[in-house]
Amino acid sequence: MEKKEKRQARETTLKILYEQEFNKEKQNEKQALTSLNKMTQSYAHQLLKGIKTHKEKIDKLIKQTSQAWKMERISLIDLNIMRIAIYEMFYATPPIPFKVCIDESVEIAKLYGTENSSNFVNGILDTISKKTEGI
Repeated sequence: MEKKEKRQARETTLKILYEQEFNKEKQNEKQALTSLNKMTQSYAHQLLKGIKTHKEKIDKLIKQTSQAWKMERISLIDLNIMRIAIYEMFYATPPIPFKVCIDESVEIAKLYGTENSSNFVNGILDTISKKTEGI
């Protein structure tokens, strides 16, 4: 799978996760995925399923790392970008290297977040990667 396809899957996953915060219906998920090619669609589906499966553990890790910020204060875009990255770092098969996850997350945060999102996302994910390296 090409880098471009993975980025498209991550961006689509972000949009779906964001929308599902307000509208719990899965119809929108299927509709959003139909515009992707089969490989990209499959990866986005894997991300969505994996994030839902591991959401409690992922959110706990974010909460522990962002002690100065309560989860309710983190923007939904930033939170979902980090959920995607943490899923890929720890739960994807095979796991995606920390550096790749962080770089991708920062770039996506620049596109979809606020002017401070990329720094915030980078800081949290970098701290997580350093705390868990070698575990």
